[in-house]
Amino acid sequence: MSEAIWFVIKGHDEDGPYTPAQLDNMVRAGQIQDSTVLRRKGDVKRYTVKDALAVKRQVQKNQMAVVAPVSTMGQLYESTAFRAFLLFILLLVVAAASLYFTGQYKNPPFSEWLKAIGFDVGA
Repeated sequence: MSEAIWFVIKGHDEDGPYTPAQLDNMVRAGQIQDSTVLRRKGDVKRYTVKDALAVKRQVQKNQMAVVAPVSTMGQLYESTAFRAFLLFILLLVVAAASLYFTGQYKNPPFSEWLKAIGFDVGA
């Protein structure tokens, strides 16, 4: 819960204290404007309602971002199984490249395996 720390300055008088939620409700109801001057409890500096509520609105925005669901693709990329699958594919590519560049794909048993899956290596 927020503390009631804001005072609305009206001439030489002050109303309050109010919480940020109360200030937000007062703005929505039209009782005060975003440009209304405020003072924080224990502070002499003057603020506007817009300044005072900026932090509250940012906190709410951040909370909404946390609540927003993560996309399915994001969950997939973060899964251990998907990462293991990518590592396996990488291993296959490296093995195929090493066979190709060393010329071992032309010799048995690799030539026989390639022929069985439809590649004629012409050994």
